[in-house]
Amino acid sequence: MIRLFEEKDAEEVVNLTIRCFKEINSLVYPPEVIEFMISRHNPERIISKAKKTTCLVFEDDCKVIGTVSLDKNYIFSLYVNPDYQGKGIGKQLMKSAEDIIFKEYNNITLNASLNSLIFYEAIGYIKKEEIYQEDYGKTYLMEKKL
Repeated sequence: MIRLFEEKDAEEVVNLTIRCFKEINSLVYPPEVIEFMISRHNPERIISKAKKTTCLVFEDDCKVIGTVSLDKNYIFSLYVNPDYQGKGIGKQLMKSAEDIIFKEYNNITLNASLNSLIFYEAIGYIKKEEIYQEDYGKTYLMEKKL
């Protein structure tokens, strides 16, 4: 079930994102990038960000196994528990986020990590630009139009 993030979800969301950094992103990014990303994820920061943006969670059997966050027409995060990847949860979260965004905007942008590029291309996003930031490493600005 996809629903809005609640403060009680913060710890689970943090644990989920950190697990993704360690098990998935670490395959394509150097340790210093992973450490930086982990340092930016804590329950207080997640709660604060969720108050200013839209954050959805995918809950299964009372357990948060995925999350997507957006602000206006920009999707700034998508994480799915590694044990559940490849089961359509990311696609369902993205569809929910897109439905929200396309009510007000004609396009969606996001920055895709190296390990998520193929996923976003498969669901209709087009690579616009390669971006390199010291703290985040290489990502790709991607766009999907209505």
